[in-house]
Amino acid sequence: MLGERSEARPGGGSWPPQTDPDPDPGPEPVVVERDVTLRVNKNNVAKGRVTSDDDDSDFCTDGTPIVLERRGRAGRWVEIDETTTNTYAAFAFRLTKPGRYRATAPEDHPTTDLTCALAVSPSIRGA
Repeated sequence: MLGERSEARPGGGSWPPQTDPDPDPGPEPVVVERDVTLRVNKNNVAKGRVTSDDDDSDFCTDGTPIVLERRGRAGRWVEIDETTTNTYAAFAFRLTKPGRYRATAPEDHPTTDLTCALAVSPSIRGA
């Protein structure tokens, strides 16, 4: 008929009903900002701590993965070691080569409604 448009499904039959392509995902997760400190002592041990802007959220400080990076010759940061913070949100690494170092706490999602933001320490000179 004129004015009507009909589409045939390849292979015959009818098209399935359309579903909402974007179902309600629920509330947005709470983002907890974090800071990482890093310092080196005379024994070439780099120590640091993770803190957050939410004092009630141990999810983002205790047991947090920490990556130690050293600046490479091309100026890029290279992962050289990793550890996890203890119950006091502290961590330590032994530095074996001279160079600039930094510690990072990668973004983490410990629960569906909580996101722990990426945190990067200022760089230090060590070993």
